[in-house]
Amino acid sequence: METTLISDANIQSKVPPSSTWDSDFLERHDLYGYAYRRTQDKAYYPYWKTQHNRNTAIRSELKKLGEKLEVEPFQVIVLKGASLIGDLYQDWGERFVADVELLISYNDLWKFTDILKSDGYRPVSKLGQTSKHRHTHRFAKRSNDIQINIDVHTELFWHSRLNFDQQAQPFQIKGFFQLNPEIQLVHLCGSLSHEDQFASLSSLMDIYKYVERYKGRIDWPLFWKQAQKAKLFTSAFFSLFLCQKLGLKVQLILYKAPKKQLFNLYFLKKLVDYSFLYAPTKYPTRQRLISWLLHDRF
Repeated sequence: METTLISDANIQSKVPPSSTWDSDFLERHDLYGYAYRRTQDKAYYPYWKTQHNRNTAIRSELKKLGEKLEVEPFQVIVLKGASLIGDLYQDWGERFVADVELLISYNDLWKFTDILKSDGYRPVSKLGQTSKHRHTHRFAKRSNDIQINIDVHTELFWHSRLNFDQQAQPFQIKGFFQLNPEIQLVHLCGSLSHEDQFASLSSLMDIYKYVERYKGRIDWPLFWKQAQKAKLFTSAFFSLFLCQKLGLKVQLILYKAPKKQLFNLYFLKKLVDYSFLYAPTKYPTRQRLISWLLHDRF
C-alpha cells in the first residue's frame, strides 16, 4: 500500500499556512526522489535520475563485494538506507542514500578491510573525534565518476553494546546479511532521534513504511525489550507515536508498550509539532532540548 506520509492529508495541512513544498524543503529532507515518484513533475526528474544512478552504482558495488563475501565465514550486515532500497523502495531513485553503512564484528574487521582494499577502496583517516565515530571506519572509492563511501561499524549503537551475532538474516544481495525486523526497527528509530535528531523526514518515512509493511511480522514484546536493552525505548516509542500522528495505525502497539519514560514523552509531544518537523533547524534550542529528552536517562 502506498504511504501518504507526504500529502495534503498529513503534514502539509498542519504546518503554518505560509509554508509550501518548495525546493528548500525537499532538499532539506532529501525528498526530491519521493516528490518525483509521487507527482512525475519534470522539475524533480534530474534529482531522481541522480539518485537512481547513485543507488544503482551502490548496488553494483555491493554485488561485487558480496561475491567475495560468500566464501568468507563472517557476517557483514547492511544497515539503514542501503538495506531498504529494493525492499521498501522499489523505485531506485526514490530514496536518497548518502553512504553505505555496514556492520561487522571487530574481530573480522581486518579481513574485511583487506577485501575492501583489494576492490579499490582506500581508508579515510579522519571521520571525526566524537564518541559516535569511535566504532566507525570509512572507506572511499570512485566508481564511474561517483564517489562511494562505505562506513564500517563494529557496534550497532555507539552509546550501548548490543549483541547482534544472532540478529541477522540473509540479505537480498548474496554474501550480505540484514538485521531481523525487531532490531532493524530499533536501529531506524535510534538513528532518527540520535543521529538525525528529526532533521530529515526521509528517515521518519523509513520507519513509517517499515512498520506499515512489517507490523504483522514484528514480535512487538521483543521489539520493546530490545529497545530498552539498547537504551532507546523513548526514541522507539516516540518515533512510532509520530507515525501514528501521520496516519499509521499503531495505536494498539503503543498501548501495549511498557509504560516508561512518561516525563520525557509528555514534553516531547509538546515540543515536536508539525512546524518543528517541517523545519527543525529553525528551532536550535528546541532541537537540543528534544535531543536531551530522547535519552533514556530518567
